[in-house]
Amino acid sequence: MSALGNLFLEHRPRLWKLICYRMHGLLMRRVDPDDVLQEVFLAASQRFEHYQNSHYASPFLWLRDVSLQTLHNTHRFHLTTRQRDATREDHGRHPESRAVESWDRLVASLTSPSQRAIRSETMTAIRESLTQLSETDQEIIALRHFEELTNAETAQVLGMEPKASSIRYIRALDRLRSIVEQQIPPDSTFM
Repeated sequence: MSALGNLFLEHRPRLWKLICYRMHGLLMRRVDPDDVLQEVFLAASQRFEHYQNSHYASPFLWLRDVSLQTLHNTHRFHLTTRQRDATREDHGRHPESRAVESWDRLVASLTSPSQRAIRSETMTAIRESLTQLSETDQEIIALRHFEELTNAETAQVLGMEPKASSIRYIRALDRLRSIVEQQIPPDSTFM
């Protein structure tokens, strides 16, 4: 197998999660994340020589950038071209934002069957809490939790020093925890 093939195979699960997190809900109804991932591999194979001389801290960050560019092109093709505009399709309901959908998945992974009664209240509290966090706080939590970037990778993506990134991440979690704890009943636990 080629060097790119091995690299892609190693990072495929994280790239798939990235695509699912960043993909618009309307686009998910038209395009499978696996199809986008295949396009990412094709784009990466055309750019692999450039990666070898690049500034990326890790191979994953390079593949992440290729994935985001490919996903951006896919969004533009399906969501902004009038003839193929997915926003014109009627699906019965408007999808929630990707952030809320992702937070729903996070809470679902943290709750056991015995906690289902409080899950709805927890989701409401998280939705309200998210609107109170800055975009940077939301992004740093998403990078660390949903994209599973290391602190060094997160720092490079955000253009910060690793120590500053770590401090920002801890503070963002503290702010989220504080906001959520004010909204969740005292007998339930979130974080």
